[in-house]
Amino acid sequence: MFTTNLNIYETLSDTITQFLTLPRTIGSFTFTLSGALLSVGIIWIANFLQKYIAFFFGDVGDDASFDNKGQRSRLLVTRLILLTLGFLLAVAASGLSMDRITVVLGALGVGIGLGLQSIVNNFVSGIILIFDVPSAPAIRWR
Repeated sequence: MFTTNLNIYETLSDTITQFLTLPRTIGSFTFTLSGALLSVGIIWIANFLQKYIAFFFGDVGDDASFDNKGQRSRLLVTRLILLTLGFLLAVAASGLSMDRITVVLGALGVGIGLGLQSIVNNFVSGIILIFDVPSAPAIRWR
């Protein structure tokens, strides 16, 4: 209202819009400040939601009353999904091409796969031992 009364609203609005939508280039990557601000906002909202989503699951902040492990695991998975969706939406809003992100995620996946190789090996061995039935002895006692 202040800028409207001074008759500078249109000029100020046009200047800010032009500043935020002006394409900027770093190397071969072109972006706008409005896309960057939108990306930061989306990541901030996703982080805010993942912190306070526990209240929808019945968590009141007391760890002693929140002992259901199934509920804890659902909460953890929900938080991870919210953060992942927030990251993907932020990348899409920034204008960064997904082929660059897939290269980084592929390298990260290989590193995580090599790091978790022994854990997965032990897990599969445990599953095999659970379902392995020992064979009965060939000699029967009378």
